[in-house]
Amino acid sequence: MLRRRPDLALPAPADLAGLASRLSVRSSVQRAVDALNAFHLRLLEALVIAARGDGPVSLAAAAELLGPIDEDRLRGALAELHALALVWGDAERLHLVASVRESLGPYPAGLGRPAAVLLRQVSDVALAPVLRALGLPPAPQPRAG
Repeated sequence: MLRRRPDLALPAPADLAGLASRLSVRSSVQRAVDALNAFHLRLLEALVIAARGDGPVSLAAAAELLGPIDEDRLRGALAELHALALVWGDAERLHLVASVRESLGPYPAGLGRPAAVLLRQVSDVALAPVLRALGLPPAPQPRAG
């Protein structure tokens, strides 16, 4: 791990507790994330999205978001994320280092804000053509009281 993330070793940590605390320092995690190849980054983003919070996530849940992928390639990418100490745990209960989410930004995988948030900001008049294009019934207008 120290070879893969040399910033963790400088200056030399006094003990394992010191090393462990450095693993989640945002700048160190950001460097590790920035060095990922495209596939490893996609897997990390899928893990963040599938986790939906701070709890553990399974590799299978993340893999569903990625589509058909060779199992060996997926396991190899997970091993790389483990080696970089960006995730820990087994494939059924993976945990993300806390600052991984921050280093990926508020919208991982290029996703934006949820549709419900965006549509709340649109007037009914502007929303009607969108609903028609999607084949959905028009939103009812509030009645004057």
